[in-house]
Amino acid sequence: MQGESMAVNGLYVVQGEVNAVVALLKKAHRNWSHHQQQIHLGHSLLDETDPLLRNFADLRDVFNSVNDLSDMNPDTYLSPFLDVIRSDQTNGPVTAQALSSVAKFLSYGLIDSSSIKASNAVENIADAVTHAKFIGSADSGRDEVVLLKILQVLRTLLLTPVGRLLSNESVCEMMQSCFRISFEPALSELLREAAEATLSDMTQLLFTRLPTFQEDIRHPYIRKLVKRAGHLAGKRKKRKTYFNDIVKNEKEEKDSTGSNITASRQEHADLMQEENSQESGHSIGSPQNVGLSNSIEVIPLLQSNDDRKLKSDNSQTTIINKTKETSAVSHQHLTEWPESVECYDSVIVSKPSEEHPEATRPDSDDGVVPDNDDENHVVNDEKSAPSTAIITSNLTAHIPYGIPCVRELLRFLIALTNPLDRANTESMILMGLNLLTVALEAGADHVRSFSLLMPLVKDELCRSLLQLLDTEKLPVFAATNRLCFLLFEGLRSDLKFQLEMYFLKLQSIVTSEQTRISYEQKEMALESIVQLWRIAGLVTEIYLNYDCDLYCSNLFENLTKLLLENAFPVLGLRSINLLSLDGLLTVIDTIDNNCVYRQAGGVHQKTAIPTSISAQLHLPAISGYAFGRQNAIDEKATEFFNQDPKKGIEFLKEKKILKSPLDPVDVVSWLRENPRLDKKRIADYICSRKNAAVLDAFVRSFPFGNTRLDDALRMFLEAFRLPGEAAEISMVMQHFAG
Repeated sequence: MQGESMAVNGLYVVQGEVNAVVALLKKAHRNWSHHQQQIHLGHSLLDETDPLLRNFADLRDVFNSVNDLSDMNPDTYLSPFLDVIRSDQTNGPVTAQALSSVAKFLSYGLIDSSSIKASNAVENIADAVTHAKFIGSADSGRDEVVLLKILQVLRTLLLTPVGRLLSNESVCEMMQSCFRISFEPALSELLREAAEATLSDMTQLLFTRLPTFQEDIRHPYIRKLVKRAGHLAGKRKKRKTYFNDIVKNEKEEKDSTGSNITASRQEHADLMQEENSQESGHSIGSPQNVGLSNSIEVIPLLQSNDDRKLKSDNSQTTIINKTKETSAVSHQHLTEWPESVECYDSVIVSKPSEEHPEATRPDSDDGVVPDNDDENHVVNDEKSAPSTAIITSNLTAHIPYGIPCVRELLRFLIALTNPLDRANTESMILMGLNLLTVALEAGADHVRSFSLLMPLVKDELCRSLLQLLDTEKLPVFAATNRLCFLLFEGLRSDLKFQLEMYFLKLQSIVTSEQTRISYEQKEMALESIVQLWRIAGLVTEIYLNYDCDLYCSNLFENLTKLLLENAFPVLGLRSINLLSLDGLLTVIDTIDNNCVYRQAGGVHQKTAIPTSISAQLHLPAISGYAFGRQNAIDEKATEFFNQDPKKGIEFLKEKKILKSPLDPVDVVSWLRENPRLDKKRIADYICSRKNAAVLDAFVRSFPFGNTRLDDALRMFLEAFRLPGEAAEISMVMQHFAG
């Protein structure tokens, strides 16, 4: 509906939502006055003293002087609804109605994305919804309705056109809210699935928009992200202690709300604290629960003077305590990652009331605050502007989101798939794999365009995927292979080594005799190989890039033999036999297509001007037999060199690969190009005083021009393992300095 004009004036839509929220607020006041036996005071007194109702009354006065909603600042008509969402004095139905109203405003396109005030409005919405509070009921299902409304607003906010004005910090915080709900085991499966579906839609949008983003390395926020990778490793991060301000603000509000409210909430806080110490054995602010003081809060149900017993509130406290106990591991895991999303504050469902001064300690791990020198600051006043309620800098305020939040999301999802992290449960790993699958389906072709994204894919993601192939859990194994297919189908030209390791891993699974590897896993592995081979041109690429590379495995040859061995049934026809036969037919079909293509282009090839390097230099084309022989010699020489460097060099001289007498440049070329050589053996050879000429040629083979000293030294020392003898170290560094 955003692109179409509405049949009804937007002003009337807002007025209708105002009436709906006000009606529920007055109903809640009527119930409260009944519990407090203050009906004789009249409802008008409560209505006049309630700031939420006063805000709506003021808004109605503004509407009387306005004819068109577009003439108003969006913050003017949004702020009363957002105040209701932030308020801890409203019950679930009131908060849910306010959330529904905001979602309607967004879906109807009432906020014009071209307006100057639109960016501030969407920031306010994001901040209010991710810090929503409401009084919980005895029925957890009613509370989950509010959480479902929160998911609805977050999804609508990001997916509508006005969502493009959100900042990187707000997008990260919104997605972290969804992650918190999806990881909360105390919530229903339906709500957790809804949170995952919301995350899927958000992830799809972010990666679909990759072509519209620009990567400016000079941008201060991106420089800060790059800096964090090494600067924050091993550091504990500071936390935002907004609970202290909440307690302070509440003390001022308690004087106006009466002593009964104070007594009721204080007694409930004492009961909660006593029950926590008995059941969990530690305080809420202890390290075991550092991830539990969060933003979306369900305030325990307020009770009357005659009914303030634990018995009447037993169901609510049970829900809260169960949540605290069962979610400690997952929430702590999310907040303690050094590489976790920078601006993720944390979100909670059914958590301790604000009366606990110890709920969030200054040194706790809640509300991740990166320690980036003086670039950031923490604003503890919850009532301050949303643009400063999270960690920002003046340079990045109200800048629309882009690559920084995509990078943080990608890094977060990759961390979820790490099987070595014991805090990652099977469901969390599956969620990470599923969301990464959505990300690659939406933007795999554009990931390579960003230098901030490709290192994460090449290193952390591929490492986690190869490790996940060792799992015995079929859902994880299947999801891993599905993600690998998308990864190598779109980015294989940048992942040569990773693709080789993936094929070798699948080959080892198919040929394994271990009992822990089931027949289904072997079938899935073989199916993954065949599925990749069906990609147009991949079989030819494998042969050219691996079998024709002296320093790579003969993937085409080995995989073809694997398919051939499994194509013929031994104990009856099975699915593996059919898959193998299908793979062999794919190879034959590829060869046939290449022959047809060459015949069709034969005339053009005869008249084409030879521009290749081999044609210009008149180099003879190497035959397959000669290349295979050279490959075998190189493998043997590598084996000899890793045993004794001198023996390996002599073998190469004997086979006429190296000249006699030795040319230091040829020796260095062989040492630098062969990735299978032992770096310790390389150091033993070049650091020998007999091979000083080779060491000199080795140093000169590095492109040190216009390179910083630390980068040049790092590049140099990565090529071999520096020996431990002082004399040898001195000799190496003298050549490096020369």
